[in-house]
Amino acid sequence: MTARWFCSLVLFITLNARADITITYYHQEEKHTLDEQSFMLLNNLDAVLSVEVTEPLINARNVLIAIRRCVNLVQLILDNQTFEKPIMNFIYFALVRKEKLKNLVIRNSKINDELIEYLSPSIRKIPYLARLDLSGNVIEGNGLESLLLQLRELPNMKSLFLAGNPIDIGGIAYLVEYLKESNSLELLDLSSTNISYNSLRLLQRALAKNDTLKRLDLATDHHNDTSALVVGDLVRSNRSILYLNLSHNEITSLGLTYLEDALVHNSHIKTINLKGNALNMTCDDPRLRCDE
Repeated sequence: MTARWFCSLVLFITLNARADITITYYHQEEKHTLDEQSFMLLNNLDAVLSVEVTEPLINARNVLIAIRRCVNLVQLILDNQTFEKPIMNFIYFALVRKEKLKNLVIRNSKINDELIEYLSPSIRKIPYLARLDLSGNVIEGNGLESLLLQLRELPNMKSLFLAGNPIDIGGIAYLVEYLKESNSLELLDLSSTNISYNSLRLLQRALAKNDTLKRLDLATDHHNDTSALVVGDLVRSNRSILYLNLSHNEITSLGLTYLEDALVHNSHIKTINLKGNALNMTCDDPRLRCDE
């Protein structure tokens, strides 16, 4: 029996007893509410297609055991948790053999290098994973290396969100190697990672030879006019990126001129978002979005 014959359950499990649950059938949508205990007692977990947890779990261990039984899961979101190594063991087994899982989100859950190193082998065992969001954690260098080694084995990976992680230059170096080999990644979010000038230069050189990435997010990273010069080199050399987000940085009118000059040599890119920068002039090229 294929997944399309199952009803689609989207479970929002929160700390209180009134968590939102959306149950979707063919041609209709009904909304119900579940708490953690009710979720764990469901006898049709194989019909669940999506689980979203947005508040800290009271009984994370047993909820994860129940998620393990959701064999047809397509989406799993575990936000705002405090995962420690004993609990990561249950996440590991909740993820393995999730052959239909396409979207995995674990945001703002204090996952560090040690925890992601432990979890990464289970991610490798999700063959159709296309979207991975680890935003708002504390992954730096070695953890990112472990993760990217596993992602190399996933040919369907299209979107990687690392926003808000304190990625050091070592982590960017590992990311550069991954970008050189990836034939599928289309979106990379590095916003609010505060990557350094040297890290940005490494990224620019790697993306000069990349022909799959379509969206790159470098928002809220304290990038200045010197950074804009590097991004200008990226715009000149790359022919796949269509959308570049540089919003809420520290780029002035000088950096804007670097980007305008670079766009003369790139007819492929559609939008560079510069909203929230210290620009004191209008943008002549319509592909530059400068106004709030």
